[in-house]
Amino acid sequence: MIDFQVERKRDPVRVRVSGDLTFGTVEELREKLLKTMPRKGTFRLVLTDIGEFDLPGVQLLYSLCRSGESGTVTIEIDPGEAAPRIEKMLRFAGLAPISCIQS
Repeated sequence: MIDFQVERKRDPVRVRVSGDLTFGTVEELREKLLKTMPRKGTFRLVLTDIGEFDLPGVQLLYSLCRSGESGTVTIEIDPGEAAPRIEKMLRFAGLAPISCIQS
């Protein structure tokens, strides 16, 4: 299950997510993120209290960062306490550190 909270200010649009980032939840989360993301400005994803995290979760974060590289939206991901697990999964997947994930 995913808890999804949006803080809409002019800039940045901030989304706080808690729960599991797994195969069973990433599609729902992806749809919510796409609906919330502004056309321009800064979009900050704050991961709070992330439980399980697997490769589909990595893929979601990676694709979110990539979408920010090619558009008018700056993507920032604050991994919070999940930073070590996210970094471990990125290494496992053979991905270089993702530039939009704050350390």
